[in-house]
Amino acid sequence: MMYKNQVTLSESTLAIPYTSLLILVGTAGAGKSTFAQKNFPRNMSVSTDECREMLCGSRRNQRISEDAFDLFYFITEKRLKNSYPTIVDSTALYRKNRQRLRKIADSYQFSTTLIFFDLSLEECLQNDQGRTFSVGEEVIKRQFRSLQKAKEQLEEESYDHIVVFKSREEVENLSIRFTDSLVEREDKGPFDIIGDIHGCYDMLMSLLDKLGYQKGELTYTHPQGRKIIFLGDICDRGEENVKVFDLVYSMWQHKVAYYVPGNHCDKLYRYLLGQDVKLLHGLDKTVHEYENLTTPAQEKFRKNFQELFSSSPYYLIFDDGKLVVSHAGILGKWIGQIGKKIQSFCLHGSTTGKTDEKGLPVRLNWASGYKGDSYIVYGHTPVKEAVWQNRTINIDLGAVFGGKLCALRYPEKKTMTV
Repeated sequence: MMYKNQVTLSESTLAIPYTSLLILVGTAGAGKSTFAQKNFPRNMSVSTDECREMLCGSRRNQRISEDAFDLFYFITEKRLKNSYPTIVDSTALYRKNRQRLRKIADSYQFSTTLIFFDLSLEECLQNDQGRTFSVGEEVIKRQFRSLQKAKEQLEEESYDHIVVFKSREEVENLSIRFTDSLVEREDKGPFDIIGDIHGCYDMLMSLLDKLGYQKGELTYTHPQGRKIIFLGDICDRGEENVKVFDLVYSMWQHKVAYYVPGNHCDKLYRYLLGQDVKLLHGLDKTVHEYENLTTPAQEKFRKNFQELFSSSPYYLIFDDGKLVVSHAGILGKWIGQIGKKIQSFCLHGSTTGKTDEKGLPVRLNWASGYKGDSYIVYGHTPVKEAVWQNRTINIDLGAVFGGKLCALRYPEKKTMTV
């Protein structure tokens, strides 16, 4: 039996919206709590057993079940009210309980993902015997009968995703991660990720040639179908900012390139909107070029730049979460989320609040504490060489300052420079 919106388990990772409520359905001993602990931080789960323990010190005291469930629903609602993803760990075998959870999710515009543990009775009984808090054979047999009824009721219920586990192996093999459709791309590559160009048009042309891109009728493309990812700060400081932008825009428009904005892009965007910004740190060079264009060319540049910038999120996720790109980086805990604090970090990184002998901000090495599985590729702060650190790599090699323009080939993880 296949349900509406049921997920096939051919993939090892399921990406769901950050604003999601996950409802675990299954008997005791089915592996619900183990699954939650494997995939999510402990403070993200709300468990009826833990609510019982919180109230009276015992997970098995059924006399306080009514109060425990009141607390369970209360905590769930408060988490959703404050926009936190939540995993609800109860048996959820009865329709009225699932309906109440769905109603809470709907109240706060959260999506719902139902995880159904359809394991055999024998496997659940065996698992229960090895648990610290065993419930016993009679309880599990009663719950198993309710589970069979729940399987039929799901046909009439509506969820954004339904995952059905038939075995312990399927439970162990699937991982779930939170994401947002604004930043998630289905593209798996291959990619060539290029760091801060800063108006160095000739270097960009040389690098594209070295990477194997060829000029076609519409724009530059790669014979093997590779795509470019531009890491922002495409203009300012250099001598041919308009030409660099025109090329980036052309490739982006023809869907052979992606782009994430940098802090210089943000400032140029605000200038083109007519906001009061200081023409410092290389913006003056881009503005000088812009002001020397004809009026029609100025309008075209302004329109195209605003389109590119406003259409591009501050970071992007590719290859089922394996690759993340951002101009200045991103903390692992933020991957899959959006927000003003995250936006600021992606544009500017993080600083100590102090400046060095050159008057530049002293930046924090956020990458040293990164422990995630995704590869994060970023730029923003010029370095002499691109070196991997905890699956992160900075590929801004200071092209405009006499250094090199760098590209990281993915999935090969090989750098190429000019």
